[in-house]
Amino acid sequence: MLLLDAGAADQLLKRGKVLLRTPVGVGYTVAEEGVFLFGEERIPAGHLLARHPHGAQGARLPVSARETFGKTRALGSFSIAAVSLQFMDDISDDQIVAEGCPNWSEYAYRWNQLNPKTPWDLNPICWVAELSSI
Repeated sequence: MLLLDAGAADQLLKRGKVLLRTPVGVGYTVAEEGVFLFGEERIPAGHLLARHPHGAQGARLPVSARETFGKTRALGSFSIAAVSLQFMDDISDDQIVAEGCPNWSEYAYRWNQLNPKTPWDLNPICWVAELSSI
């Protein structure tokens, strides 16, 4: 089951899709098209994409929304429409809204609170999954 915060859940219910960004880690650089470097190790993008924690494109997931006082509300089953890799510094205004946040400052604060080992200022590489209605 995938648990969304209120902003992401609202985005999913209103627009039928939401972007989910999950950190892979810090210290990666681009070696060439489709290949990343982690130290001296060359890692094909396909290898990283295959390790996405919620599954590959086409996977179906039960999704719930986090509510107050530790409660959750089932939203139904949704599909992963696409999965890609992106550095945090490459995020756009449209992507921030598509993830359920109204602006950069709120998004950056939330990111750093949820991901203290991969803070924004270290420019982590992230999985970006588009979750959509089935």
